[in-house]
This record gives sequence, structure tokens and C-alpha cells, in this order.
Amino acid sequence: MSNQWINFNDRAINANSQISEDVGGGAFTRLMFDIQAAITNGAAPTMATAGPANLIRDLRILSNSSVIATATGQDWFYISELFNGGVSDYAAPSTASTAVDTHATIDVDFDNMMPGAALDGTGTNQIGYRADFGNGGDLSGSGSSALSGTVRAKGEHPGGVNTARVYVPRIQYQVLDGSTASTNIVYDKRFETPGQLLGFFIRTTDNGTNANGLVKRMTVKRTPHMGSSTEVFDGTWSEARTVSQRYFGSPAFIPDGDGDPIAFQREGMLFMPARTKNNIRAKRATRINPGDRYQIRFDNTGTAEGHYTSVTPGSGDQIFVVALFFEGSEPGPVDRSQRGVAAVGNNSGRTRAARGR
Repeated sequence: MSNQWINFNDRAINANSQISEDVGGGAFTRLMFDIQAAITNGAAPTMATAGPANLIRDLRILSNSSVIATATGQDWFYISELFNGGVSDYAAPSTASTAVDTHATIDVDFDNMMPGAALDGTGTNQIGYRADFGNGGDLSGSGSSALSGTVRAKGEHPGGVNTARVYVPRIQYQVLDGSTASTNIVYDKRFETPGQLLGFFIRTTDNGTNANGLVKRMTVKRTPHMGSSTEVFDGTWSEARTVSQRYFGSPAFIPDGDGDPIAFQREGMLFMPARTKNNIRAKRATRINPGDRYQIRFDNTGTAEGHYTSVTPGSGDQIFVVALFFEGSEPGPVDRSQRGVAAVGNNSGRTRAARGR
């Protein structure tokens, strides 16, 4: 059976608006959101790294109207870049302009992140999304007087998915206040269901702009539901970014759509894997039992390492933490032999290989 793309209805967006859409018809292993937006009288400098994905305050994935995964549009965009191994499709100005057209593609391939992950949209089940849009003024120092555009979403439905045996993405995020100097800014996550923990995507901002110099050190501690705590990482921000780089096995720089080198890991972000030596089928993720707990402690005091511009904690400084957790027992196999071969709907024939800038 060939893969199919099942389209959601297109939805118009405006500043400070919420959009939603639901669709059924298959077990989706991948969701794609193409965002086209026109912004008048100002564009945030940070938009140069994620286009209008920056304007999505919260993008929630739903199953039968219940939220199962959520993160900011910006974080979905960067996570999809890291796990797809390349630059996501986007276009945006690096400076303010009187009128600009921007676009960004968020391509979340759950099965690529965790083999066997899927969203059950079969039978009467419905898979949906909800997106809350802000405006340029909400996300940066430069205001925006108008925002309008369109979101086109679709899901990839491969053959051979046993919906009774899949990992369900339970991806959740939390925002920590980094505006006050502290050696003990704590992210505390207790898991209530069994599954696989891939790790944590972490992004730090200096008053809305992604920055490497806010967090100076971080520690990660795991406490199983039965047993004593283990400190699995203790190091500097630079060392944590090195762990992230090694996990993906990617060079420090990769070419963008124009052939120019850009950093594989964008400014101010990293992925901290919850990695084990076994569990190979699940990308060496850590098996989670109900009651297992992770704590990440951030230290934003002192001076950043010499190759970073140090950020003094102040108003608007934040730390975003996204737990990439997949609920369920070990799934059955998924037929990936026809991935990207066939597509249906308005964007018929568009595959990952053809998705250039």
C-alpha cells in the first residue's frame, strides 16, 4: 500500500486569532503545516530563523478533541529541523520592513523521531490541531500592525500501521522564568503512563531572542518510580550542546537552500537525549514506568563561556523545555517501503525530497 497525504481544510489566520481543524481517514505518522503570512509595519528579528512559525504561541495536536501533544510553533519548527536532519523550509526578513510576506513549514515526522509512533485517525477517530497566533509585537521589540495569511495542514498515512500497537506522541512543554539570577531554576517532570522518553528539547531566550548566553550550567537527574536518583548529566551549556550535536551525528554547519552554511543547532537551543545503551529499536530511548521522574536544574548566574555572549538575567528571559515522550508498549512494525511515493489532494506529489527552499 502506498503512502497517502490526507489534507486538512485550509484555514485563514489573523493577529491574535485561534484556528482549528480536524480530519480522519487514516493512521498518521507525520503532520505537516505550511504557514503563509503577510506582516505589515514591522517583523521580529527572530523571525529570520523560523519565519511565521514564531507567531504561533501554542500548536496543539489533538485526538478526538483531547490534547495529546503541544509546543510553541517555534519549538515544533526547530524540533522538526533537528530530527529531519536539515533546514526546514522558511523565508523571513532579518530586519523590520513596512510590508513583508513570510512562510515556514513545520514537518513533524513522529515515526522518524520514534519508530512505531502514530496518531490514530482510523474509523470514527479524528486527528486535529489548534493554533493560537499572536503578532510581531507580542514576540519582539518591534510591533506589527497587521497579520494575515493561511495555514495548510496535512497528514501522511502509510500502509501497515497496526493502530492497536503504536507509540502515541505525548509531547508537552513548560516555560521557566529565567529573568532572575539563580543556581536552581527547576524543571520537574513526573510521568504517569508507560512509554519511551527520547529526551528534552531546550531553548533559551534573551527577552524573546534565542540566545546561548543565558544558561551557564545544567544538571539532569532521573529518579525511577522504585529506586534511587541518578545524575545523568552535569555540565556547561556548551557541553550540553556538544552532547546534542553528537546525538544527531551531524556536522556543526550544514548548507541552507542557497548553499550558505548555517549552524545545525540554532542559537540558544539543544536536545538532551535520555539515552540508554540498549533499547536499540526505540532509538536507545529510556523506557518509562508510571511514577518515573526527571529533573533538570538550570544555573543562569555568573558569566557565560568565552565563545558565547553572556546574558545577564532580566525581563523576558525564559527557558523552554519540551519533553519528547511517546506513550505505549512496544509497537508492531510499520511498512515504510513506500514512504513519500504517493500523495493526494491539493499538493499532490510533494515529497520530502522535493521540499527545498
